[in-house]
Amino acid sequence: MSFAYDGTDTLYFHSARTGHKIECISTHNRASFCIVAKDEIVPEEFTSYFRSVIANGKLEIVTDSAEILKGLRLLCDKYSPGLDASAEINKCLEHVLVFKLQIEALTGKEAIELTRQRQ
Repeated sequence: MSFAYDGTDTLYFHSARTGHKIECISTHNRASFCIVAKDEIVPEEFTSYFRSVIANGKLEIVTDSAEILKGLRLLCDKYSPGLDASAEINKCLEHVLVFKLQIEALTGKEAIELTRQRQ
Protein backbone atom coordinates (compact mmCIF):
# COMPACT_ATOMS: atom_id res chain seq x y z
CA MET A 1 0.00 0.00 0.00
CA SER A 2 1.38 3.42 -0.94
CA PHE A 3 2.09 5.66 2.04
CA ALA A 4 3.88 8.86 2.95
CA TYR A 5 5.34 9.85 6.30
CA ASP A 6 5.02 13.45 7.47
CA GLY A 7 8.28 13.32 9.42
CA THR A 8 6.65 13.45 12.84
CA ASP A 9 3.82 11.13 13.81
CA THR A 10 1.51 10.55 10.85
CA LEU A 11 1.37 8.22 7.85
CA TYR A 12 -0.87 9.28 4.95
CA PHE A 13 -2.59 6.96 2.47
CA HIS A 14 -4.99 7.41 -0.44
CA SER A 15 -7.86 5.25 -1.54
CA ALA A 16 -11.08 5.10 -3.47
CA ARG A 17 -13.95 6.64 -1.54
CA THR A 18 -15.70 3.30 -1.04
CA GLY A 19 -14.62 -0.27 -0.51
CA HIS A 20 -13.59 -2.82 2.06
CA LYS A 21 -10.79 -0.69 3.56
CA ILE A 22 -13.10 2.23 4.16
CA GLU A 23 -15.77 -0.01 5.70
CA CYS A 24 -13.15 -1.43 8.07
CA ILE A 25 -11.88 2.01 9.08
CA SER A 26 -15.44 3.15 9.74
CA THR A 27 -16.13 0.25 12.10
CA HIS A 28 -12.74 -0.13 13.79
CA ASN A 29 -10.13 2.60 13.68
CA ARG A 30 -7.20 0.87 15.42
CA ALA A 31 -4.51 -0.49 13.10
CA SER A 32 -0.91 -1.44 12.63
CA PHE A 33 1.12 -0.92 9.49
CA CYS A 34 4.32 -2.79 8.69
CA ILE A 35 6.97 -1.20 6.50
CA VAL A 36 9.73 -3.46 5.19
CA ALA A 37 12.71 -1.31 4.31
CA LYS A 38 14.98 -4.19 3.37
CA ASP A 39 14.62 -7.93 2.88
CA GLU A 40 17.63 -9.43 1.16
CA ILE A 41 17.67 -13.23 1.07
CA VAL A 42 21.14 -14.66 1.71
CA PRO A 43 20.82 -18.35 0.74
CA GLU A 44 24.39 -19.34 1.59
CA GLU A 45 23.80 -18.15 5.18
CA PHE A 46 20.28 -19.62 5.41
CA THR A 47 18.93 -16.24 6.44
CA SER A 48 17.83 -12.83 5.22
CA TYR A 49 19.11 -9.36 5.97
CA PHE A 50 15.98 -7.48 6.96
CA ARG A 51 14.95 -4.13 8.37
CA SER A 52 11.36 -3.29 9.22
CA VAL A 53 9.18 -1.12 11.41
CA ILE A 54 5.62 -1.49 12.67
CA ALA A 55 3.53 1.60 13.39
CA ASN A 56 0.50 1.22 15.65
CA GLY A 57 -2.18 3.83 16.08
CA LYS A 58 -5.52 5.25 15.15
CA LEU A 59 -6.82 5.49 11.58
CA GLU A 60 -8.81 8.51 10.57
CA ILE A 61 -10.42 9.61 7.32
CA VAL A 62 -9.12 13.11 6.58
CA THR A 63 -11.90 15.66 6.01
CA ASP A 64 -10.01 18.96 6.29
CA SER A 65 -9.24 20.17 2.76
CA ALA A 66 -5.83 21.60 3.69
CA GLU A 67 -4.79 18.30 5.28
CA ILE A 68 -6.10 16.33 2.28
CA LEU A 69 -3.82 18.43 0.05
CA LYS A 70 -0.94 17.95 2.50
CA GLY A 71 -1.36 14.16 2.39
CA LEU A 72 -1.62 14.08 -1.40
CA ARG A 73 1.42 16.33 -1.82
CA LEU A 74 3.46 14.12 0.52
CA LEU A 75 2.44 11.07 -1.51
CA CYS A 76 3.28 12.78 -4.81
CA ASP A 77 6.61 14.05 -3.49
CA LYS A 78 7.54 10.53 -2.42
CA TYR A 79 6.43 8.64 -5.53
CA SER A 80 6.95 11.35 -8.19
CA PRO A 81 9.81 13.44 -6.81
CA GLY A 82 10.67 16.64 -8.61
CA LEU A 83 7.45 16.70 -10.64
CA ASP A 84 4.73 19.32 -10.31
CA ALA A 85 1.76 17.25 -9.16
CA SER A 86 -0.77 20.09 -8.93
CA ALA A 87 -2.71 19.11 -12.06
CA GLU A 88 -2.82 15.44 -11.05
CA ILE A 89 -4.00 16.31 -7.54
CA ASN A 90 -6.72 18.62 -8.88
CA LYS A 91 -7.83 15.92 -11.32
CA CYS A 92 -8.29 13.28 -8.61
CA LEU A 93 -9.69 15.37 -5.74
CA GLU A 94 -13.30 14.48 -6.53
CA HIS A 95 -12.81 10.73 -6.38
CA VAL A 96 -9.93 10.14 -3.97
CA LEU A 97 -10.08 9.70 -0.23
CA VAL A 98 -7.16 10.44 2.07
CA PHE A 99 -6.78 8.73 5.39
CA LYS A 100 -4.07 8.74 7.99
CA LEU A 101 -2.57 6.62 10.71
CA GLN A 102 -1.79 8.71 13.76
CA ILE A 103 1.24 6.86 15.14
CA GLU A 104 1.06 6.05 18.84
CA ALA A 105 3.80 3.41 19.00
CA LEU A 106 6.68 2.28 16.79
CA THR A 107 8.70 -0.90 16.96
CA GLY A 108 11.47 -1.97 14.66
CA LYS A 109 13.73 -4.88 13.98
CA GLU A 110 16.75 -5.55 11.81
CA ALA A 111 19.12 -8.40 11.13
CA ILE A 112 22.17 -8.39 13.38
CA GLU A 113 24.37 -8.29 10.25
CA LEU A 114 22.90 -4.92 9.27
CA THR A 115 23.33 -3.60 12.81
CA ARG A 116 27.00 -4.57 12.71
CA GLN A 117 27.47 -2.89 9.32
CA ARG A 118 26.22 0.42 10.74
CA GLN A 119 28.59 0.30 13.74
